[in-house]
Amino acid sequence: SSGITSSAYLVSSTLDTGAVGGVVYNTLMYQGSKPTGTQVGFQLAVSDSSGGPWSFSGYDGTDTTYYAPTGPNVPVALNASLYKNKRYFRYKIFLDSNIGQTATPQVDQVIVSWSR
Repeated sequence: SSGITSSAYLVSSTLDTGAVGGVVYNTLMYQGSKPTGTQVGFQLAVSDSSGGPWSFSGYDGTDTTYYAPTGPNVPVALNASLYKNKRYFRYKIFLDSNIGQTATPQVDQVIVSWSR
């Protein structure tokens, strides 16, 4: 084995919370599978406009970190202070295979929890 993992990412369409004054983004969770040795990561971007701009970030507000749920159906807390009072959001999913590239995680559904 080469020790190299394979990585891919997907960006969601723009999602509308319907809240004119925006919302507080609380948690993110996915449904799917995460075989041993694989990794699933998420970044979130929020905007007042459905057209963006979109700046994806992880827990520290930069594009070099991501939220990594321990597995499917396990919510991970979002850093709510980074995403306050914005109506629209997008997420980016990072999928990393295992080192032997014999297993890849799968994300079937993403659930983002917010409150007004």
